[in-house]
Amino acid sequence: STRMDAPDFVVIGAAKAGTTQLAGWLDACSGIYLSPVKEPHFFGREFEPKRFSAAYNAQHPPLPEAYFQRKPLAPVHLSFVREPGHYRLLFEDALPGQVRGECSTGYLFSETAAAELAAVRPDAKAIALLRNPIDRALSHYAMALRYGYVNGTFTDEWEADLRAPNPGWGRSENFFTLGLYADALERWFQAFPEGQLLVLDFADLRDAPLETCNRVLAFLGEPPAKEVPQAPRFEARTPRFPRVNRWLHASGWATAARRRLPQAWVNRIKSAWQVAGKPEVPAALRAALRAAYLPDQQKLQKILLQHGRVLPSVEAFLAEQDSAGSGKYEKKAKP
Repeated sequence: STRMDAPDFVVIGAAKAGTTQLAGWLDACSGIYLSPVKEPHFFGREFEPKRFSAAYNAQHPPLPEAYFQRKPLAPVHLSFVREPGHYRLLFEDALPGQVRGECSTGYLFSETAAAELAAVRPDAKAIALLRNPIDRALSHYAMALRYGYVNGTFTDEWEADLRAPNPGWGRSENFFTLGLYADALERWFQAFPEGQLLVLDFADLRDAPLETCNRVLAFLGEPPAKEVPQAPRFEARTPRFPRVNRWLHASGWATAARRRLPQAWVNRIKSAWQVAGKPEVPAALRAALRAAYLPDQQKLQKILLQHGRVLPSVEAFLAEQDSAGSGKYEKKAKP
């Protein structure tokens, strides 16, 4: 394709908005080749591991040179493949005619990823998945609890994250900022022609899976599926003992166990260790979050309309805001 040999398409996030499910669907399609590293984060200057926290680097250690020598490359959920030669190897096993892609959820958040990809692959396609930002933050918090990055209540961790001294990818949780979509989406609309950006809603993935799957396949020039492919879905689970869980991850024990124990054991331990269900949000906090996200959702609606798009979750958010009226939390709009 080009000197970089960049992929034909990227799924750009948002994080915790259904990208793993979509990647599973695409992976089941014979005409599509997905990078074995689901999220390689090659594009975007934010993704330099030397700038990440120790806890984040422990959870996502860099892939050793040996990883790239063993064929076929083993599946890895998330990493930071920063070397062009290594990135090229992620797509080397694609068959002639297969559409090649990867799914880095940080690309939507990144200020430079869109421009960097456009510079080497101006004909690339991008798929964005957006979700109600409060629901996204809750799902993100549940994941952070599982990974041991946090161990307090949602309210406490949300407030602590807003006060993070050196915020950024891999250094703070970014619970609030990862739900600000307007400027992020605008960067991708500016970097690529109209027809090369598909914007999907998490609600469509959940409520109309086959139709949504086929919209993606049509966008990528692939024939429609007759049924929704089987794909992994992240169940909402949280650890029973958040403080112990945090120590297990920070000490490296959790990662070591995951690598050395048979997968069946790991699954059994997980199901005993974690409880199903998402954490609840107190009504007062939900009102504050709605007020905080309102300006961005309004701006997002305008940007989408300029490009002839409408997303159910944005319309629902703004309708809920209208019915909520101006509550006493309005003054918290900039937390």
